[in-house]
Amino acid sequence: MGITVREALSIGLLKKARLLAGKKGLSRVIEHVDVIEMPDIRKWVRPNIFFLTSFYAIRDDLGAQVDLVKLLDDRGAAALAVDGHSFLRGVPREAVEVADGRGLPLIELPDEGGYIEVITPLLEAVVSRRRLKSDFLDDLLVGNFRTPEAMVHRAEFLGWRVVNKRIVLIIDIDDFEEFVLRTKKGEHDVQEIKGRLSGLVSEVTRRENCGDDIIVEKSDSLIILPAFSRSLSVTEVEQGTWELAERIRVRVGLALDEITISAGIGGVYADPGDLWRSFREASVARSIGRGVFGPGRVHRYRDLGLYQLLWELDADEKLREFTLRALKPLLDYDRARGTLLADTLEVFLDCGQDLTRTAARLYIHRSSVKYRLARIKQILGVEDFLGDRLGTLVLGLKARRYLQTREGVTGNGRGKR
Repeated sequence: MGITVREALSIGLLKKARLLAGKKGLSRVIEHVDVIEMPDIRKWVRPNIFFLTSFYAIRDDLGAQVDLVKLLDDRGAAALAVDGHSFLRGVPREAVEVADGRGLPLIELPDEGGYIEVITPLLEAVVSRRRLKSDFLDDLLVGNFRTPEAMVHRAEFLGWRVVNKRIVLIIDIDDFEEFVLRTKKGEHDVQEIKGRLSGLVSEVTRRENCGDDIIVEKSDSLIILPAFSRSLSVTEVEQGTWELAERIRVRVGLALDEITISAGIGGVYADPGDLWRSFREASVARSIGRGVFGPGRVHRYRDLGLYQLLWELDADEKLREFTLRALKPLLDYDRARGTLLADTLEVFLDCGQDLTRTAARLYIHRSSVKYRLARIKQILGVEDFLGDRLGTLVLGLKARRYLQTREGVTGNGRGKR
């Protein structure tokens, strides 16, 4: 959500700097600014950082200087600005060639002023642009624009292209607040985890989509507007977004074993002015999908099935009444005895009333399933699960699960199934 390297070169002391290499990387986004003056900085390198250095710690090691350029590009750095006068006789040609080949902007600072004359105005510009972009995204995702032209114009002013944005993807840390409380993480650790997550997401999207995606941090979530050619079909955009989300999920799982993430994907809309609809759907897919199907997965709004209809009906009280009418004796029995026969019935119906599949899903013997089903029929006063009765039970069970998810309850509970 910061500024581009191209914009940075018109700010403060950087107006007098020389771009030595990486012209094709001028659209890289600067989110933070940092100084490198240590020999090994691997654990400190994050994407979208504008780095400054004099190469002091490795001033006599040309190989280390070239390796640093490679490392910064591999980790998605925005740019590297070098003081080539204090300890060097200019920026090494080998480092320039490597940076240019990789598209990493390599900048030579002027022989005047200091780092503070670069850092201060650059950070001020980043913070200001971040605020403007956050305000714009809020408006975009609630549809707060008078005309599509006004939206496109405002986006272009901020350096964003929205004409190739048709879908919204939300990445969310699972139960992050509970994780922080359980592990007693301090604020520094919390921000470190969020920063690493943001960096990993930026790394994946940059490699896959040429850096034209819009990525914005919101609390414990990242909102992503992937860029796709207008020539791609709805199916291709949906599949591309799903694959992107899966790559992010896998990458985060490998790098951050402390947390898991869930993703929600909205629908595809031809008009960027309808992105607010996709955002709303992605939010629902993330929340309901995680609550019903479990965390650590990618959930698409279109795949919610009956849960999508229940959410669109927006009639919680009516659903509660319907659920009680359909399942009250069974729910009362579970509540009084600490059993989960309603869950057993739901699994049985989900498995197409197949005893073998149900037993496998519940990790119990077929005879145990038969016993429980007999008990369920007795409690409900029915002889079978067919016809209208089947439809009523399925809808009642799904409404129950949906309402539990809306209330922040997963429905797993404790007790005997």
